[in-house]
Amino acid sequence: MKNKLFRISFIIILVIISILIGGDIGLDKAPATDTIFPGLFYMIYGAGIGFLCGAVLSTIFWILTNTQASINKKIVAVVIGSILLGSIYFSFRRKPVNCNQVQESELQSLVAFEEKTLVHFQNSEYYNTYLKNRAIETTYYKNGSGPIVSWDGPDGVHYSGIFRHDVLRYVEVDWQDEEIVLEPTAREILDCFGQPDFFHIPAGEVNKLVLWYLDEGLIVSSVDLKRATMFRPTISNDLIMSNMIIVAPETVEVIAENIDYQSLFGPLKERGSNVLDYMDYIHPWPGSLEDVAENQQSH
Repeated sequence: MKNKLFRISFIIILVIISILIGGDIGLDKAPATDTIFPGLFYMIYGAGIGFLCGAVLSTIFWILTNTQASINKKIVAVVIGSILLGSIYFSFRRKPVNCNQVQESELQSLVAFEEKTLVHFQNSEYYNTYLKNRAIETTYYKNGSGPIVSWDGPDGVHYSGIFRHDVLRYVEVDWQDEEIVLEPTAREILDCFGQPDFFHIPAGEVNKLVLWYLDEGLIVSSVDLKRATMFRPTISNDLIMSNMIIVAPETVEVIAENIDYQSLFGPLKERGSNVLDYMDYIHPWPGSLEDVAENQQSH
């Protein structure tokens, strides 16, 4: 009787832990731009998968600890359970990202070109090659200084061309917009683009690791380092990067002026909103992610 009570108690605890972990992983998988309601959906979905895993593990545990079950029955339970759990793992694990998936050399050339008006963009080789048959959404600012031209790539990556007074300032490449399409790690980004010139950990409302490549005109940002999950992201080789900004190569000050730096960095309530106020938070690349992590801990 005590043995049976222990087995039931263990199974209940196992299922509860599986649901909590599954829900937390589901919330962590929610796209960075999601509000609480889509995030809640991902959490519930993850909790359901966690419950399924907990049920499979509980069944295996129950059969293995049943003294009346035959050896063959125990072997079958382990094999079937392993297949189910393996299928779930390989379905939801992060897929490695190669350089061809994140490099945007054609867009870099387009943004770096001197004449970047909306008409030039619509007549460019890039537009006629990649966007001619795609759904393109054009949104104008209320003050008439836009527009924003948005489209989705063939792999689901979301692009937004930001114009100011009819001049293309930068293009944002979002790997995790309405859904997670790509999950490049910090190590994969470094392997593809090399060592950045600067790094930045914003001190405002947005807390992301930002890598600055001045000659390439690239700014690559991570997921929020303060996401409300049990497995909170940390600065390491495995840190997931969520989006990239493509801008004309320039100095770090000019690039910061050309982009919407407050949306990237977050407002600094104690310092004001001038871009120069953010320069104190941008540091030369120290040589490795480990050094960046140590720098963060010391502040």
